[in-house]
Amino acid sequence: MKHIVYFLFFVSYITIAQVGINTTAPTKHLDINGELRVRDLPVANSSLNLITSDSQGNMGKITDAKLLKNIYYQEATSVRTQYVSTTGPYTKNDVNLFLSNTITIPANTKAIVIVNYSTPIGAIGGATTKVNGYMGVRFLKNGVEAPAGSRKFTVPDVYRDPIGAGTYECYNMLTIGATYTETIDNSANSSSLNVTYSLNGYIEQGYSTLPVTYFFNMWSTSGDNFNWGRGSINTQLYLFQ
Repeated sequence: MKHIVYFLFFVSYITIAQVGINTTAPTKHLDINGELRVRDLPVANSSLNLITSDSQGNMGKITDAKLLKNIYYQEATSVRTQYVSTTGPYTKNDVNLFLSNTITIPANTKAIVIVNYSTPIGAIGGATTKVNGYMGVRFLKNGVEAPAGSRKFTVPDVYRDPIGAGTYECYNMLTIGATYTETIDNSANSSSLNVTYSLNGYIEQGYSTLPVTYFFNMWSTSGDNFNWGRGSINTQLYLFQ
């Protein structure tokens, strides 16, 4: 009986080149009227096509898809401050904010990377303090600045009297952020590739009437944060399929 079944199966395949499972009217080379189970699927470590189906169950492939591989995220855990005692010009471009993501791009793949970061920054002086200059963030890729992700803003030459008692304070604060995108081709490399994106605080003081403390990441680690929020960085890794 088995030989007869096999014979009929191959005769059907040869004559109409279509095989139906649980259907007598197949519309494709293989037409399954039911569910499909594959007991052993290999792990794909390289770029492959994505298999999709329409509402009728017809299978197809997508050759230009970008599949989300991973999301890397870090939130600031402490305030980063830089005290500047001089009232004259002062520049520092490497205040380590301890915000970074190290991503891994698999071997023989091409990837799109999207990095988003946001962090509060500000400057606080004493009574009658007036200060101007710039604050910002240097965006680094493997320790080298990537200008497309770096940002800086003007620190205004202002001070204020919060209670009208002649006690002037300088609370210059803003939130700085950017989106950085790039394509990394590791398709010709048989080894995985690690890339680190990190943030450095930037200070460029023009002058100040009194010493100033510059703040990054948050106002304070604990207690009232004055709605400054906390700095963060996240990186999305998409692989070409």
